[in-house]
Amino acid sequence: MHWSEYPEAHRQLVKPHMHPALDQPSMASYIFRTCIYPAVRETYDHKPVDLSTGNEPDEDWMEYPKGVTPKDVVLTPLSLMDLFGRGIVLAIGKLICPIWSPYVKMA
Repeated sequence: MHWSEYPEAHRQLVKPHMHPALDQPSMASYIFRTCIYPAVRETYDHKPVDLSTGNEPDEDWMEYPKGVTPKDVVLTPLSLMDLFGRGIVLAIGKLICPIWSPYVKMA
């Protein structure tokens, strides 16, 4: 299907089976509204999300490399400054030579 036919296919195949509040005209404006301003947590039908009912402990969903524990990756102000500095160096290196990588040794 050609991309220009997507709006009509959406109207025919998807829209009749979905909640009207889920039909958003722009993904960018939706993300801005829900994540930046006013950033109100709501369900798909505009009801407020109640987070007070879940008293279960948080589940750690990260997979850590062997020998690394969650306590090893705690971010401190000093480690954040180190990561930011390394990012600046990487960005400058990429601006100078886009194919450069600090992890690949070029022969």
